Formats: sequence, structure tokens, C-alpha cells
Amino acid sequence: MKIQYKSFPNGLDDIAIYLGLNPAKTLFMHSTSFDQNDPKYIARKKITGGKMLYAEILSYVSNKPNGAKAAICYYNDDYLNYYHEIGFLNKDNIIKVYDGNEITFPYNSVSMMLNKKLKEDDGFRKQLEGYTIVSSYLSEEDVESAKLVNGKVLMIPYEQEKFNSKHFFRTLGKKHNFSIVPGLEFKGLENFDMTEIKKNYPNSNIWIKLDAQSSGSGNLFFENVGNLSEQYVKDQIREIGLKLYDDDYIQKNMPFMLELDLASLENAEIVENIGINAVITPDLVTILGGTSQTVKDGKYIGSCVSESTYEYVDVAAKASEEAFAAIGSAGYYGFMTIDMLVVKQNDEIKAYAIDPNARFSAGTMLLKNIHLADVKNNIKSYGISYTNLLCCEDNNTLEAFKKAADGLFYDKNTGFGIVPVLVNDLMPLQPNKYYLKSVLVDEKYEDALEKFEKFKEYFRR
Repeated sequence: MKIQYKSFPNGLDDIAIYLGLNPAKTLFMHSTSFDQNDPKYIARKKITGGKMLYAEILSYVSNKPNGAKAAICYYNDDYLNYYHEIGFLNKDNIIKVYDGNEITFPYNSVSMMLNKKLKEDDGFRKQLEGYTIVSSYLSEEDVESAKLVNGKVLMIPYEQEKFNSKHFFRTLGKKHNFSIVPGLEFKGLENFDMTEIKKNYPNSNIWIKLDAQSSGSGNLFFENVGNLSEQYVKDQIREIGLKLYDDDYIQKNMPFMLELDLASLENAEIVENIGINAVITPDLVTILGGTSQTVKDGKYIGSCVSESTYEYVDVAAKASEEAFAAIGSAGYYGFMTIDMLVVKQNDEIKAYAIDPNARFSAGTMLLKNIHLADVKNNIKSYGISYTNLLCCEDNNTLEAFKKAADGLFYDKNTGFGIVPVLVNDLMPLQPNKYYLKSVLVDEKYEDALEKFEKFKEYFRR
């Protein structure tokens, strides 16, 4: 399979082109729609808690006229107008599929509401005539929606789903011999066996990862595998599994992985954790670059593009090529991010694939803004994306953001500055406190960090 390297400063427009599509006839949406009775769907719903109510797909919308479209369900007109005013996006490229404010399970609602509106509105169907629908998680509803507009989807839903599976990814890695972290994969707790890992790595630490997890939820860490009781580890896996599944599924069918903690190897150091983004078609992989991931206790808390990112991203990207090619050969067609651990051991640097994300990931929105600033300024840009609580007593989250970002605002001429990219402004996580993910880009990483700290300091007052 052919490999090429590109950037995507125009967001969804560029991605559509790399997918071999006409941007003006492509509709993107971020949905995690599964079969309502599928255990993976229930697990995903429990993990997210249904609270991320502001559409992150907006982060990728082009600011060009007649660009690729993005379907959103929950939204805030104040934010859309703000994005339009600062040149972050062209709101004519946004397709609203729901005008109410009833809070259902929001990540699932985009596919459902698009399908419902297409069935009920002849004018809306004509507006999307001939469109290709590209979704993070394809559902049968998306297939039906594509038929209603005489369009298409890129994949069959049940074929797409497996490419988010860590279990499938590990089996694919062993089949194609691309670089993955040493470990084992299991289906069903009754099949769990640590004998091999204890024999080969008796003094090392291990991670247990459930297939259904988000941002590190569903991960377990254990020290010194040689001294561990297998029954103790099984009990811990069962305990975390019961938060998502019934016991019968855990014992017989639950996919999960045991992976070596590379940092615990002798003379080894993890120097970077980089998510490599790519677009995959049947005969071409377009690698877009990567962002470093900030992880605390196994959980993702933010992304950055720093001097260290630029130092190691080429190693990570090169090591990812075989993994992306294998995924493409297995039938995947769409956007993909693979998390790569870059490890230095005895002065040798090597990158290992750890997690597949067959969708836009949290670092993608930062990478798009970095690429846009690169083009605008003809320099190498730096940035940070982080989450924090947005304190707001009057429910006007945009005004609270503006007060905190005073002097740091996004500049459409340079692409530098801070912009909110994910806000749950329909449902506070705590009284008067909302989830906020922001992206800040600057010409120096130290400046980006300093400005982001200034932004966060506002909420510590």
C-alpha cells in the first residue's frame, strides 16, 4: 500500500480530498452509535456518562465557502457565531439536525437525529442529495440515511467497528508483524493466563486494558508481574469489568489485553507518547503527523506539540506505517489515529503501537490548528490542548471563556491564540462548572504553556 505525508490545514476539506471525495458533497459527523443491545454500546454509554454535549466535530470545519459539511445535534448559537466571527470556521458548512434541547444520550444522537430529519423533511433530503456520509462510528441508520439522499457510506457498519478494538489490533499486529507492545490478548476472563508474561518478564510491570474504554478508563496497572497472584489480577479485572458488563459476558466473551509496561524494562525510558493521525483509503495511507499525549495514571488528560514532539514524531510516524497499511489491507476506509509509545533503551530508540482509534481523536483538533498556523505563518508552530472546569454562575459559558481568555484570543490572520473546542454547556458536571477543552497555538511552545497557565489561573481566583 502506498504511503504519503500531508497536512490538513483546511480540516474536513482536506480529509475529504485524502479520502478521495468531493468536499462539497461530503457530510462528516462525530457519533458513537452502536446497536442499542450491544454490550460495547452500553459500556461506551456508561464510560462517557452522556455529558459531552457540545459537538467536537466543529473543531475540523473548514472556514471556506461551500466546504465539507459537519452534522451536529446539540449546539450553542453563540459559539457558532463566535467561531464564524473569528474566522475559525464558516457556519454555512454546519448542518443542524436537531433544534430542541432535550438531553438524551448525545454521542448517539447525531446519527438518529439526521436519519429522523431526512425522513421528515423533503427539502432537507434534497439539500444533501448525493452526499457521502462519514461517521466516527457507522450505524445502520447512517446506511439508511445515505440511501435516502442517493449517497453512500465508506464502509459497512459491522466491518468498521472492529477497527476500534485493541484486541483485533493486537491480533492484526502479530499477523503482519508490525511493532506492538509485548503482551497478550484474551476473550473471556476464564481464558486469562499470565504464565508466558511471568516467564519472559518476571521483574516488569504490566497494564490490563479493557477493549471498551475511553481516555484511560478501564485500565489497570500492576507492579512486578513475577510476584503477582493470577487470581488477584483476575479479581481486579472482574471488578472493573462489572462496571460495564454482566458477569457472564466478562467470564466468557469480554475482550481485554495484558501489555508490558515498557518503562519498567531495564535501562528503558518512555520519551514520548504520540498519537499519529492518518487517512486510509483502499490503496493509500496519508499520514498527517502527530501530537504528544499527556497521560496521568494511565488516563489521557491533554495533548501538545512541543520540541520533544518534533524530535520524535518522525520515528513514531515511520513505525506506524506498517500498522496503518495492515489496517487498510484489512478493509478499513476512513480516518484513523494510532497511539505510539517512543521508547529509549540502551541508547536505541524504537516506537511501539499501543492503541487504535478509528475516528478523530482528542489530539486531532490540536493538529489541525497547528497545521493551519504553519501555513499562515510559514513556520513550525507549537500548541497545547487541555481540559479544565469552566466556572460560570450565569450559564453563559462563552462570556466566561472570553473573560478568562482576555488578551489570548484566536487570531484568524496568524492562527495563534486560544479557542474553545468542546464545551458541555447544556449539563454542568458540577453546580456552575462545565467541562471545557481548549486549544492554544503559538510560535513557541514555552509561550503556549505560559499563556495557557494564564488562562487557567483565571478560574483559580
